[in-house]
Amino acid sequence: MDTLCKRVELGYRYLNSNVDHRRGFLPYFSTMFKHDPAEARHDWPDFGDLTGRYVESFILARRMLDIPEIGEVEAGVRKLLVSYFNEGDGLSYRPKPAKPYYSTILHKEYDAHVAEGFDQGRVLWGLLTWYEDGKDPAVLVRLQEMLAGLNRVIVKREDYGYYDRPAWVPGFILDPNAPPMPHQFYFSGSQIHPLIEIARRHGLELARDLAVRLTKYIVEHSEYFRPDGEWNCPGKTAEEWASGHLDGHTHSRLATIAGIATVGIVERRPDWVDFARRGYDWFVTNHCSRYGWSPEFLGRYGVANEGCETCSIMDQINAALAFAESGRLEYYEQVEKIARNQLMENQLLDTRLVRNTLEREDTELSCFHNVADLVRGGFGGWTGPNDFIGNCDLHYCLMNCCGPAGIRAMYDVWKNVYQRDGETVRLNILMDREDPVLKLEHAQPAQGHLTVTAKEGFHLLVLNRSWWKTGELRASINGDSRRAAANGAYLDFGRLTAGDRLTLEYDLPELREPMHVNGRNYTVTWRGDTVVGIDPPGQIMPLYTGRTA
Repeated sequence: MDTLCKRVELGYRYLNSNVDHRRGFLPYFSTMFKHDPAEARHDWPDFGDLTGRYVESFILARRMLDIPEIGEVEAGVRKLLVSYFNEGDGLSYRPKPAKPYYSTILHKEYDAHVAEGFDQGRVLWGLLTWYEDGKDPAVLVRLQEMLAGLNRVIVKREDYGYYDRPAWVPGFILDPNAPPMPHQFYFSGSQIHPLIEIARRHGLELARDLAVRLTKYIVEHSEYFRPDGEWNCPGKTAEEWASGHLDGHTHSRLATIAGIATVGIVERRPDWVDFARRGYDWFVTNHCSRYGWSPEFLGRYGVANEGCETCSIMDQINAALAFAESGRLEYYEQVEKIARNQLMENQLLDTRLVRNTLEREDTELSCFHNVADLVRGGFGGWTGPNDFIGNCDLHYCLMNCCGPAGIRAMYDVWKNVYQRDGETVRLNILMDREDPVLKLEHAQPAQGHLTVTAKEGFHLLVLNRSWWKTGELRASINGDSRRAAANGAYLDFGRLTAGDRLTLEYDLPELREPMHVNGRNYTVTWRGDTVVGIDPPGQIMPLYTGRTA
């Protein structure tokens, strides 16, 4: 089993574990482990947000692992997701709790029954993936009803549209003259990507119309991004972070960027792709590490006190893949660096900090038993550049939206390892993958060595790397030397027949790179595309240690 599939296998186990059997397999959103006993706790994102992500990631994981059967937990989560469409208007509602409860996210009492905009985007992804998994006509109807529901609550202006609020209550009646709410990217921009994918994969014109309208508002009628791509997101007060004025949230900004770029591709609007790319490049250049670490917020606690959310890593990868699809092939190299490094390191494999040695009785909202077993294989919500425990004020806690996001990110990387166009196979991301077409194996960071075994005949192109010395590459097919010809950005190795084995060897340079990220100075040691050490090392649960093979 290849590396990505092994990691997703751990993630699949996590999806089946981090649920509450008492409540029909409702996922736990928060895992808090600063103290003993660790606590798994429910909160308002459990519903449309988390269940939508779980449905999607269950399916993607099974696709990678070739598991055809739907398990008991996945079936239960699907049932939960459908239950939230309980107002007959096509939208997904957070169920009203039997009584108000204290939200550990909002730090106040919570008692809402709303269809929130960000939730709708996650549910769209879940329904789209669910429909494609089995072509169930009832799921397609549900998806079409949801599009109709969104169409009823969007304010339309000529050829663009926006939302006037972050969430809708049952029986909501739209004021067609309402002004836009601040910061559309969180509550509506994050819907653009699933909407345009629904349109281009299944031809649903209403999904296309909504995606284009939301894109046009952000690109042509807002000031959320400055002309050079800089994000316009001044800091906000604590009260405003919990409101529709949510501002510098990088997960939703990057999700919006990925969506706009994809709309630009589908609509043949390279200017929209460039708009998205400027926003992506500004953020990555000014706030991220080259190996994928990114802050969860801009302007919340200050640059030195933020952590890295796996959801943002997923969106970095989605955006970079869109730019690569548009023809900017250099972004594949960025995807590979992010995947090899921060994405892998953000997966929780060592759970020694998650302790339940002290006894405490479970409550309606919380579980205090075997919490480490629930979250092993999940993904970090606030990691640091060199430590799983980051510098955010919310460290020693997992947001379990990041678990399915990590699985989705690994799936997207795995899916894009190569492209097949007729008789031509283009290798774009040089990470392990095996399927009926080929088997790709790499040896980084131990050595610069990869092999491609053809399981059927095809013409092989390998995307060149910026750090390769092309003239010094050593290639052979079945032991016979083969010299690659240049073919645009690719190296052309000619035709392979079934059973042929290409071996490619290259120098694996080691580089020590000074880097200022998360408000601190580090020295990052690279071996090829892989980070093998960071100085100073992490102090609590160090990352990037022992990466020799």
